[in-house]
Amino acid sequence: MTGTPASTSSVLARALAQGRTWLRAPVAALLAPQAVVLDPGTAAPTVRALPASDAALEVQFETAVDTLLQMLDAAALGQRRLHVVVSDFWARPLVLPMAGPSPTEAEVEIVLATQYRRNYGSLMQAWQWCWARHGAQLVAVAWPAVGLQRLRDGLAASGHVLATARPLAVDAVLGARQAAGNGWVGVVERDAFSLLRRTPAGWQSWSVGVCGPDLARSLPLQLQREASRQGDDCRVLDLLDLDGGNGLGMVRQALVETGWTVPAHSGYLAPGKLSRRLCQQIAARGTA
Repeated sequence: MTGTPASTSSVLARALAQGRTWLRAPVAALLAPQAVVLDPGTAAPTVRALPASDAALEVQFETAVDTLLQMLDAAALGQRRLHVVVSDFWARPLVLPMAGPSPTEAEVEIVLATQYRRNYGSLMQAWQWCWARHGAQLVAVAWPAVGLQRLRDGLAASGHVLATARPLAVDAVLGARQAAGNGWVGVVERDAFSLLRRTPAGWQSWSVGVCGPDLARSLPLQLQREASRQGDDCRVLDLLDLDGGNGLGMVRQALVETGWTVPAHSGYLAPGKLSRRLCQQIAARGTA
């Protein structure tokens, strides 16, 4: 079909707009239960605190997404690419062995649907997962579906492009210094912690727990449970405190008392790492 001059003009306008979007510097954002951070890269980051809430996880996530979209509108940055980091408070991960020939996408979806129901129950009815295969492992992460769709739709409506959406723990561990890439990693936020098992062959497990006043008990207990479940005798843990305000001294002591080693370099993140930079913005403004 041959386009009319008007339709051709419209197509060209959209193409030019998309080109300008990709030529501009990207924007970074962090969605966390206590605050949302918008970092345009060319100006000081903006932090907007979120009210404490007892609402369902899905509702809290939607509130954070709506807040980010409002902040983008107010910033008037033009059409930009957006790199979003999401607190593990809203992440439900799975790591599954996938030996043998590569399964079809339909087969992977069946496996994930079964395993997610087994691990997380009815919660998954309102969540959406994405996945990727890394060697012999299938790594998936689920987020609240309505909030995720609202983020996509809101960005598309304003001409922004969702370049990446990454769980906070994943962004953090990719920038952490770890001995030989072999051991456990604990990533602690104010409201959640992730425990990951890393080997030279890749990630072997990933679980999320909710922080509370008994973190010094709950994190080592969850770590011990995960290690026992996998029959893993490794007792080395890199502990990363993303906002520096979680007071992990008691956690470290509890780990040592139960036979774990916490390396001296534990907690190190590259200064320019996105997860560290964004979390520090929240802590610096007293919203954590």
